[in-house]
Amino acid sequence: MTSKTSKSDKILRINRVLMTNKTTKSDKILRINSILMTKKTTKSDKILRINRVLMTNKTTKSDKILRINWVLMTNKTTKSDKILRINRVLMTDKTTKSDKILRINWVLMTNKTTKSDKILRINRVLMTNKTTKSDKILRINSILMTNKTTKSDKILRINSILMTNKTTKSDKILRINRVLMTNKTTKSDKILRINSILMTNKTTKSDKILRINWVLMTNKTTKSDKILRINSILMTNKTTKSDKILRINRVLMTNKTTKSDKILRINWVLMTDKTTKTDKILRISWVLMTNKTTKSDKILRINRVLMTDKTTKSYKILRINRVLMTDKTTKSDKILRINRTSKVKVCFKRLLAAISQNDIEETEKLMKNVNRNDLVEDMLHSRTLLHHAVSKQSVEMVRLLLVSGASPSDFSFENYLLLDPLSTFDGSRHKPSKLLDHTITPIVWATYLGAREIVELLIDYGADVDGSAKVDSQTPLCVACIYNLQDIVRLLVEKGANIDKPSYHYHERPLSIAVMQRNFGLVKLLVELGAEIEESDVCSAVSKNDIETVVYFLENGYKFDKTEYNDRPQHVACKKGYLNVLKILCGYKCDLNVVNKVGRSPLLLAVKEQHNHCVEYLIQQGADLTKVDNIGKSVLYYGIKRGKIDLIKRAIAAGSDVNVPKPPYTPPIMMEETLRSPVIVDLLVKAGANVNVCDILNDSPLLVAARIGAELSVFISLVQAGPDMCHTNYQHENVLMKLFGESNIPWHRKQMLLDFLLNTGLSVHCSDSFGIPLLHKARCPASVEYLLDHGADVNTTDIHSGQNALFRAGADRNVAVVNILLKYGVDINLVDKTGRTPLFEAVIHGSPECVKLLIQSGADPCASVPVGSCLILNLTEVAVILRLPDKVCRLLQLGGACTRDNTLSQLIDENDRVDIMLLSQVTHFRNLSDGKPSFPKAVTLTSWFDRYKGPYTLSQMCRILIRRLLPQGTSSVDTLPLPPVLRDYIKFEIL
Repeated sequence: MTSKTSKSDKILRINRVLMTNKTTKSDKILRINSILMTKKTTKSDKILRINRVLMTNKTTKSDKILRINWVLMTNKTTKSDKILRINRVLMTDKTTKSDKILRINWVLMTNKTTKSDKILRINRVLMTNKTTKSDKILRINSILMTNKTTKSDKILRINSILMTNKTTKSDKILRINRVLMTNKTTKSDKILRINSILMTNKTTKSDKILRINWVLMTNKTTKSDKILRINSILMTNKTTKSDKILRINRVLMTNKTTKSDKILRINWVLMTDKTTKTDKILRISWVLMTNKTTKSDKILRINRVLMTDKTTKSYKILRINRVLMTDKTTKSDKILRINRTSKVKVCFKRLLAAISQNDIEETEKLMKNVNRNDLVEDMLHSRTLLHHAVSKQSVEMVRLLLVSGASPSDFSFENYLLLDPLSTFDGSRHKPSKLLDHTITPIVWATYLGAREIVELLIDYGADVDGSAKVDSQTPLCVACIYNLQDIVRLLVEKGANIDKPSYHYHERPLSIAVMQRNFGLVKLLVELGAEIEESDVCSAVSKNDIETVVYFLENGYKFDKTEYNDRPQHVACKKGYLNVLKILCGYKCDLNVVNKVGRSPLLLAVKEQHNHCVEYLIQQGADLTKVDNIGKSVLYYGIKRGKIDLIKRAIAAGSDVNVPKPPYTPPIMMEETLRSPVIVDLLVKAGANVNVCDILNDSPLLVAARIGAELSVFISLVQAGPDMCHTNYQHENVLMKLFGESNIPWHRKQMLLDFLLNTGLSVHCSDSFGIPLLHKARCPASVEYLLDHGADVNTTDIHSGQNALFRAGADRNVAVVNILLKYGVDINLVDKTGRTPLFEAVIHGSPECVKLLIQSGADPCASVPVGSCLILNLTEVAVILRLPDKVCRLLQLGGACTRDNTLSQLIDENDRVDIMLLSQVTHFRNLSDGKPSFPKAVTLTSWFDRYKGPYTLSQMCRILIRRLLPQGTSSVDTLPLPPVLRDYIKFEIL
């Protein structure tokens, strides 16, 4: 909108963009005001433009006057001019006389007018019967509120008038803002007042945000405070995503925010599944357009996103205006750029259509009317016109575009960064077609299509034959090798392409691609053109068992020198088991004893992978059998693992160390494969293996042999080597205890081994680190009887618990072992350190057979047995409380246990679960007296026993047991730190 632009042209352009049916009136006015009301625009011109837009039938009179006053009433306007302009607008037939006079008086009442004169004029107008009282007061206040009136008085008067039910919310806010929001009002006071007024259910979200932003977002407000306040208001479920992003961007994206931080914040908000691709790009572009970005670059990015067929013209112009129309841009420059964009867009579409139809004449005609840089900037879907011409494989069209100035390297690194992250959000990152659109140059695209003439033409016009390794996923030469385009391969190399340059993503060289495809013709061509043969290429050919390629490499100068890779070709051949390839490599004098990065030779790999034919060939060729890798594993180790007796003999004969590897790795003599084979054990022992070596658990070979139940000949070989027979592991278990602790060894083998070990001088009187004797570890009746026959003490006890073997047998419900122990005179009524007896163990583990046997053998069923700190009356109570079968209770009763007749008839059902759970916690109630608790003598409990004649319920028995933990008297119940419900539970007053 410059001076040279006619008024009609200005209005036409504004109306064309802004004045649509879908644009709200307030939005129109806002946009016109931001553009038209500049210092260079005359006052009369402003009024003319505003009147033309605002003064419609739908605009209220008060709104018109308010807006005109905001513009016209300045200090430079003379009083007479003000009255003249107001009269011209206000003095219509529809305006009441009182309203006219009031408005004129509001203008004329200056400081020179005396107070009495002001009041006289107001009274003359206001004090009529038709004027409402609130309107009168409002108008007087609007005049009286001068600088001399205190702020509190102003607020008081406004509050008394405005805050009525009949006053609309928007009118209240407008008036309060006009008075309150001064420089002298503190920020906190402003926010407090606005929050108390604005944040109601009836106020729209957009109105709230607009007003808060106007107050809060000042230079003095910290960034974190701004974001905090906006987040607390904006981020609700009802606020749309676009509205949130717009408002956050307005606050966050300042010059002080780093580029990476901006992108990070936008990505976190914008990149959702529901956000369209164009909207994502547009918002990122809006962030990237900083002061350091040139104007042409901004336009390029916006054009690339906005100018699509699906975008409406008004939407395009709106987005460009948002970026380009800054204060520093001249008005003429703005109009020039918008016009230029629209023109280029139309021309670009026509060019695409002409290229698609291969219309040379139309394309040439259009190219003369368009700047080449504009076409580059207006790329559609990241592809230039040259890309489209290459896609059609039209040599003449490509030549025309190149002659017209099109560049074969139009794609830029910045655009790649902008578009590539977005492909992750629409699921197109792994779609080759999408990647090609976003990441390749025209020469790569032409190579992919196999268009040799176009490739040559692009190179002649300056295309980079090696591509851009930072952008393209593959170089042109790599693409040609992938699709076996040998004529293009030769062309590219002749034109100067680097034949050994790897691709960007996979770092694959052209020769490596040809080898992996087993394309011997292409391999031969590349080598002839000068490709360097690297060891990785030979290894790749060996792994493919491509003998022809391997021989070709060896004949054309490959040497077995040092490698930067893990394996050499001979390692790969042995790992794969390719004997023919291995023989070819040996024919070219490869080193058969070379080791890879982990110290393994080809022979070690062949043995490990069990390629016996390669192992035999390597041994025949003189491979070293004594090589050891970095963790101490050798041919001997892998021979034992695989059970190769002949290989073990060869390794030992060649001088392999039988004591390598050393702990913490497993030595050969301690391997389970070794101890399961008497032949291997004999070979290692004769070769000097250390039979006293220990692993990390301090187990010796003898203890490992006992754990796995090795054959007798293995024990004989180990014992003959002179081991420490009294050696114990970390649990203080010797070989006898280790043997008895394994239940998966058949008894006949275990007995044979016991006979041999006891003859070596071992004793059956031994215990482990927990004080458990050897007799307690015996589980089967034969082993128990065997130990007793060989002198084991039947009454030996556990050091920690004080229990004999009968406790364990009763707990295991092992009637046969109980019989054997009773036969050898075990103490049947032994009391352990917790006061339990063998009969008690049999009862709590629910074994009627053991209970019967123990009672018949003299066990006392009437002994009082403590459970934790609770003294239970007898074993019958234990049987009932622990819900054991009635048979156990009857056996105890038959044995003489004291019990009531009705105890055994008590049925326990699911309703007693709570009582059972409570009883399980009975050990947590400690006795408060020093001595053992006696039978309760409290009056309430004793009287309850006397008057209660029915059968005991489980609930009652639980209460009785808990009360036995307490001192005498019921008062002690109230002193316990228990919930009131539990205290009432154990009182017998409520029973």
